[in-house]
Amino acid sequence: MQKQKSLLGFLILVLGFVLLYSCEKVTLREPPPPVIVDSVKFSVVIKPIFSSCTGCHKAGIQTPDLKDNPYQALIDGNYVDVAHPSQSVLYNHLTTNTAHISRATAEQKAQILAWITQGAKNN
Repeated sequence: MQKQKSLLGFLILVLGFVLLYSCEKVTLREPPPPVIVDSVKFSVVIKPIFSSCTGCHKAGIQTPDLKDNPYQALIDGNYVDVAHPSQSVLYNHLTTNTAHISRATAEQKAQILAWITQGAKNN
């Protein structure tokens, strides 16, 4: 009787491990942004994207300060990495921070990534 209980306990333990480690973690990700091939100008395309952010992202409230000089704030704060555009703090923040994911459209995220890829120029 004792052997049967031990065997049953062992089988339950093995079954538990099998079930636990056979589960697959599903992560929902948004689709990749569309590819932008045209030249992206900061003053025309990127700066207007941040117009809705200037209420919170201004001096003394939240960094970076996107109200007065958004280009300098992004560059001086090391928010863009032209060597590794998709790893830029700015791009990652817009694509992974739940507070910002819904605010920027897929097109805007693609434009920001393209701007960084193109050298993040102040034009």
